[in-house]
Amino acid sequence: MNLSRAVVVLLLAALLGAFPLAPVGEGFAISQALADDDDDDWGDDDDDDDRPRPRRVAPPPSPRQARPPAPRPLPEFVVAVPAGADLDRIAALGFRVIARERLALTGRETARLRPLRRLSLAQARRLIAGAVPQAALDLNTRYRPSDFPCAPDDCPAHAAVGWPPPAAGCRLAPRIGLVDTGIDLDAPALRSARITELSTRSKGRAAAGNAHGTAVAALLAGAADGPAPGLMPRAEIIAVDAFHRAGGEEIADAYDVARALDRLAGHDVDIVNLSLAGPENAVLEEAITAMAARGVVLVAAAGNEGPRAPPQFPAAYRDVVAVTAADVQGRAYRQATGGPHIAFAAPGVKLWTASGKAGRLRSGTSYAVPFVTAALATQRLDAPEVPTADLVARLARSARDLGEAGRDPVFGWGMVKMPACGP
Repeated sequence: MNLSRAVVVLLLAALLGAFPLAPVGEGFAISQALADDDDDDWGDDDDDDDRPRPRRVAPPPSPRQARPPAPRPLPEFVVAVPAGADLDRIAALGFRVIARERLALTGRETARLRPLRRLSLAQARRLIAGAVPQAALDLNTRYRPSDFPCAPDDCPAHAAVGWPPPAAGCRLAPRIGLVDTGIDLDAPALRSARITELSTRSKGRAAAGNAHGTAVAALLAGAADGPAPGLMPRAEIIAVDAFHRAGGEEIADAYDVARALDRLAGHDVDIVNLSLAGPENAVLEEAITAMAARGVVLVAAAGNEGPRAPPQFPAAYRDVVAVTAADVQGRAYRQATGGPHIAFAAPGVKLWTASGKAGRLRSGTSYAVPFVTAALATQRLDAPEVPTADLVARLARSARDLGEAGRDPVFGWGMVKMPACGP
């Protein structure tokens, strides 16, 4: 073997030692370690490993069957008409009469209606006006409740309005109407109170809670020696529960509130406390106007929709005294709804009110209303024949001016100053 052949043999031996052969049948193949190396420099190994391997893509999940959106409920209307036969004519136009009642207060048949097909308020008004021109029709709008510990001889809220200390108490006994939620007559603050409770909650509706009504009733007529002393502990309260629970809220609709006013008219109340607020409504306005025509004083909460919100009703009606809330230092309640209709401010911020077996702090224009109700009830007893507008003017002259000089859209004439409540 010459030198060149020996070199070739040695090179072949070195290569065979570095890459051992594996037997495949009669011949040899490169070991599996090299066959799986896609980064080799030995050329194509004919298994297509040099091409990108396709990735497995999971099949898309089968789309869930989308539920069609729930159909919007048909609107509910409230209507007042001269006679029952008019309701029959309206029903013939394609309306279902859900509930109906003749109100002695207005002398009109009042009903809840639901159209059998979708109609706007304007369309329903045009349709019904053709058959019953004297009908007052509106959406059956909803109204919501508008949501300082006292020592025996000192109550900051009473002091802020110049009311006698709880120990002395007010001995006047007006008959006050109250439209609100139900009342817990077993609450300690109300066990000795003179309260007659009625209801206009429509049949089949779930009862609302009684916390709001209990708090307002106690502010009006709670025990003088309790932690939330009443302004007029001897007052007689005729309370109408007009509220029901729907969709997690406590609400009263125009139909039930109008019927509540009708009940109160039948009990000859001197004044009505309306710690509720909501939209304008033609049927409710009829009942308000009829009540005022009887000389009944109506006092309502301004509402808690905020200072930039539009006026709330019934407070914004001409025949209603609108009350906003302030703290005992005379600062406006930040959630109160304002406007040129506001007549007075009264304590309604962090006010200690009856709740269950004890009490709790609450804020809202609802809780300011009883102070003005008590003040005007006192004046009504002193001057039963004087028009309501004159009673309000007297109270305005004694109010403590707040905010801008004179009457303003935040505080009205200012913080109410209670008149002497008599021996």
